[in-house]
Amino acid sequence: MKRMKYIAGASAAAGFCLTALVLYSHGSDEHAAFKNDSIESLAKTQPDEHYTQPVTPEIMEEIKEAGLIYKEKTPAEERAALHRLEVKTAAAYGEEFDLDAAEAAKRLERQVPLSNAIQSITKRIDAKSLAGWGVDHTDGQVGWVSVTDISKITEEISHILAQNPDIEIRLAEFSYQSLKEKQDQFSQSLEQPDPSSSLAGLSDLIVHTDIDVSNNQLVVALDENAAVFKDESSKEQVMQKVKEHFDYNSDIPVNIILAPSARPTMPPHPYVGGYLYVTCTSGFTTRHNSGEFGFITAGHCNNLSVSQGKGTFRFIIEHFFGLLDVQLHAAHSGAEVSPYFAFGRGRNDFIRQSGTMSRHSMMGLWVCNHGWGSGYSCGTVNSLNFRPSGGGYPRNRNFSFVSYSSNQLRGCGGDSGGPVFVGSTALGIISGGVSNTSHNDCRSFLNGPIANTFFSSIRESLNSVGSHLLTR
Repeated sequence: MKRMKYIAGASAAAGFCLTALVLYSHGSDEHAAFKNDSIESLAKTQPDEHYTQPVTPEIMEEIKEAGLIYKEKTPAEERAALHRLEVKTAAAYGEEFDLDAAEAAKRLERQVPLSNAIQSITKRIDAKSLAGWGVDHTDGQVGWVSVTDISKITEEISHILAQNPDIEIRLAEFSYQSLKEKQDQFSQSLEQPDPSSSLAGLSDLIVHTDIDVSNNQLVVALDENAAVFKDESSKEQVMQKVKEHFDYNSDIPVNIILAPSARPTMPPHPYVGGYLYVTCTSGFTTRHNSGEFGFITAGHCNNLSVSQGKGTFRFIIEHFFGLLDVQLHAAHSGAEVSPYFAFGRGRNDFIRQSGTMSRHSMMGLWVCNHGWGSGYSCGTVNSLNFRPSGGGYPRNRNFSFVSYSSNQLRGCGGDSGGPVFVGSTALGIISGGVSNTSHNDCRSFLNGPIANTFFSSIRESLNSVGSHLLTR
């Protein structure tokens, strides 16, 4: 993929990524032109209020009338918790990319405003020309947008680039739309395999497909633990056969890799996200359109109404297909309902839920999660199109998750449903991961240097269960 560095100009850092409602923060006066040009227009096209429910005096009264208990942390407790999360996130980022604390914090401060600027560019490029977008962290921190036609870089886009010299424009051969269509076509062929296909008899080896926007190609992963790959000669024959199939049937390049099967991170009090709920982890506290307060967790978890503490968390609805792996439970009378989620197991390791982020804005971000099995860990979003096949994810449901990876990422039994976040902003809830070890072994990293966890994006999840994120 060819890279082109565009017009440079003065840059200004916007609000720290671990502050409330970072997606629509005002930034500095130096950024006023860019703020009006992109961030505010993004807020208009993707209003966060559609996905959130602030705790107003009226909502507090609803909580009280429902027989629930509302509590808040003190400002000092919230500031202390936020500082601990900032330090943990910067330390994890610094460890991953070999940076000192100051440089790690500086990059994290920039990443969400950088993502906003990238999105303001992508929405100005038509689908036939947009090839990909993301953030590279290995050589500095560089945002990028790839296009198939350089003439699509208009004066308006050039103005945004001038305000953001850390964004590159790259040239690619295939559009993101065409990559997505090719992945869809291949998924359909797996659902209804053709006996005469050159892949006949080999489709069961496929454990996931993906779109690699950085390299402008489709990825097909075969089960590295399959018996056929234990012998080097048969391994070479199978890999060659699959490669020849795609070389003949696809004009889009396909990278054939070996990988473990993806699996849901299922097993092994307090009523907030990030805590153990039966065999899974609760995600975020919500308010249903009916007025009921509850929480979301993973759809593949036990959907029975479960007694816990002084009452029953009643199951309401679940979805387990496509972009969704989510279910909703209602709070019981006497439960404590608060607009916080847990990022650790400490008494005060709670962050106030502040807002949500669109799926497409997540590409390339350094994000973190909390699962009751593995605890806190972080990684870089590397795909919006991770599609597991088998291993608990039926092919006919056409799953498509957001995935992230790092050298330090962990995923264990009981993590499913746990919160994925950037600071106080909700991104989604954990669905599963890829691991060479037992997924119940919380002492092990998921898969060494290519650890991979994936999740259902927050806005689609909330919409599907008719709920809003409870914020304050």
